[in-house]
Formats: sequence, structure tokens, C-alpha cells
Amino acid sequence: MPSTTLFRSPGFGWFFGTDAYLNSLSLNSLGIYQNARDALAFTEKWQRKDGKMAHELSQAAGYVNWWTDYPYGYIHADTTPYYIVAVEDYVRLSGDIGFLKARWPSLVRAFDWCLTTDEDGDGLMDNTKAGLGALEFGALTGIRTDIYLACVWTKAAQGMMVLAEAAGDQAVAAKARGAAAKAAKALNEKFWDKANGQYAYGFNKDGRLVPELTPWSAVVPAWALGEKARGTATLVKMNAADLTSDWGIRVLSTQSPYFEPLNYNYGAAWPFLTGWVSTALLKDGFSAQGFAALLGTVRHTFDNSL
Repeated sequence: MPSTTLFRSPGFGWFFGTDAYLNSLSLNSLGIYQNARDALAFTEKWQRKDGKMAHELSQAAGYVNWWTDYPYGYIHADTTPYYIVAVEDYVRLSGDIGFLKARWPSLVRAFDWCLTTDEDGDGLMDNTKAGLGALEFGALTGIRTDIYLACVWTKAAQGMMVLAEAAGDQAVAAKARGAAAKAAKALNEKFWDKANGQYAYGFNKDGRLVPELTPWSAVVPAWALGEKARGTATLVKMNAADLTSDWGIRVLSTQSPYFEPLNYNYGAAWPFLTGWVSTALLKDGFSAQGFAALLGTVRHTFDNSL
């Protein structure tokens, strides 16, 4: 018999909520609405009673007590606001108001859960209460809020405002409008690293910045959040060779004390993160740099005989 330690994590043959939402944005832009709709409806089935959306569902869940014996199911914070972002994108592009109305109770529960995770009252979700955001382990996870979670929540609050109007729920629309304005203000102010001229990775419980430049900061200009000039300044710094390589954008600068070239969270070049940077660069007029980043990802197509 194999060692029981082999079954601590049943592998990566599972369904990821956040990945479904992220990829649904691409499906929607191509008009592949049925696939996006099916994925969104499927994730609603495993929404927790308090409103939190599940991050991952193992295909071995029928053989193990997935939701109780393993920590992975609801470990991430970003999945829940991303659910709102994905539904708003689908409804806006497809015009499927019937789908929105059928999902509305689920969306309100998700939105309300997000609001409960703001421990310090600054208008942003807190990793300390909500769960993991940008990174999954190591020194840079023990912080108050990371910039990726702040961006997804801000975008979700903005999206919830639009969805509530479409659903005819004026009370939720008003609540979302206030949440969106407060989150946008906090995002622009609390993450700006004036000394280094860039949006920082995050901040600690005492409000002190974690002054790492990471591709996660590209989500700010990619979604037109924050001040445009600040987003541009951040992207300029990302174009340097310590962060940008021929095969993508590194999670951390080679100059960072946390950089480890073979580390999944602290040195690797993730294609999907490179996609965020490429999108932000192209939107901000850095055409050559954005195209180069895109090609860096395209070249991975046939890695390992894929």
C-alpha cells in the first residue's frame, strides 16, 4: 500500500474557481457564452453557506472528505470577488439578464461575505481574514492586504453596482456604490510607494508598505484602477531586466531578497501573470513591450511537447 502522505493533497486534477472566472473573461470576449455560463453556474453549486466561493474542487472529492479533511477548498480570498467580476462581464457582454436574476441571491451572499473581511475598515478585503490572494506561501503572505486582492475586490464592487442596477435592487446598488468608491480610494492611496515611484505589493497590519515590485501591480492599470500616471510609472519599472525576461515576467525582481529562481511563488515567470502585464502595457501605449511580453507567453505553447 502507498504511504498515506501521498493523499494529503489529491493532486491538481481538479476544478479551480478563480481559473474559471479568469478564463471566462476570454470566452466572453469571443462570444463563447455557453461555456462561460456553464462554468459560472457550476461554481455556484459549491458556494459556502456564508457566501464564500470555493477556490478548488478535486476530482477525487467523491472518494475523500474534500471540504472537511483538506484545507484547499476555500483557502483563497480572491475567488469570491472574482465570481462577481466574471458574472458582470458575462451579463454585460451577453445581455443574459435571466442568468443574472437566477444568480442574484448567490451574488448578494458573495458580496456580503466580501464586506465582512474588512477588519480594519479601510474599504479593502483583508488577507488576514479572507484568505490567500496573490501568493500561496512564504514571507509575503503574512500581510494585511495584497494589491491583487485589493484590485479584484475594487473591480467586484464596481461590477456589483452595475449588476444590482440591472437586477433592480436599489438597496444593494447603493451599498455597492459606496463600497466601490471607498475601495478605489484606498487602493490608490495605500499601495502607492512614493519613495520608489510604483504601486507596492502590499501593506502590513501597521499600514507599512511591502515595497516589492511584482507583476501583480499590473492589474491596477490593466483594469484602469488607480491614477493613470502612477500605473504608467509602475509599468515603466516593470520593463527593466530584473523583472522582465524573454520567457515572461518574473513574480519577483532578481534584486529582491526574497527572489528564488526555481520557486513557484518567488521567482517563476507565470504565463497568466505575464498576460496581466502584457494587457496593461498594450492599454497604456507600450505596444512594443506589450507585444514582446505576449510573445514570451506564446513561445511556451509547445514546451514539454504540449
